[in-house]
Amino acid sequence: MDPKPQHKARMRELALDFARTHQARDLYSLGEAAGTKLVFMDLGERDGAYDPEHKAIIINNTRDLNRQKFTLAHEIAHALLLDDDDLLSDIHEDFEGDSLEQVIEKLCDWGAANILIEPETLQEVLNRHGISAQGVMDLSRKAHISLRSAMVAIAEQAQNPTLIVLFQPAAPQKPLVVNFTAQNAAFKYTLTPGQVLVQDHPVQVSFETRLPLEEDSYVPFASGKKMPAHLTTYPEKMRVLAVFKTP
Repeated sequence: MDPKPQHKARMRELALDFARTHQARDLYSLGEAAGTKLVFMDLGERDGAYDPEHKAIIINNTRDLNRQKFTLAHEIAHALLLDDDDLLSDIHEDFEGDSLEQVIEKLCDWGAANILIEPETLQEVLNRHGISAQGVMDLSRKAHISLRSAMVAIAEQAQNPTLIVLFQPAAPQKPLVVNFTAQNAAFKYTLTPGQVLVQDHPVQVSFETRLPLEEDSYVPFASGKKMPAHLTTYPEKMRVLAVFKTP
């Protein structure tokens, strides 16, 4: 379930206003700007949480720095959303139950990307690489953000239905599985985290050869359905990024 365009527009406005007002992008400066107390602890599978009662953001201290930055920005977006009565009311009127939770999480991912990424940097990367796996990687490096943040930001700039997927082995010598996905509103389906990639897919070839590729391919759904898509990949260390663009 995706947020409505007006919800995303308002979330982006809130996030950009926060980012313009508070230029620093390090963890403690962001937390201080949000008026929250930062707490670092092992949260197991969870990346973070926001406690509005105590104005505290809890960050998983087992994650790397870029992941922690994205989590902090995501939780700040939660705080911005909770403080905007009109946006919060609109979302609750349009969604309920699991759909409501999904929409809020996607909105906060979108807010996090806008907090962390300067618009000029995003435009520079798009002008150079377009909507591609190379572009996502380049944005992550230039903006000093997590790959997840870059995936969300690039996906939202796509005009055609676009799905961006990070694949990596669950363990050494194991098959590639879906680790994280980002997509624009025009792409109506997704891949499930943990889904195993079919062995003969070009993404697997890119991972094994350590070479980026660009070709007409397909989105490998778990059902076996093959949706035609233009594919770009970028392998890096023990992971490979794939961008699927459909007509």
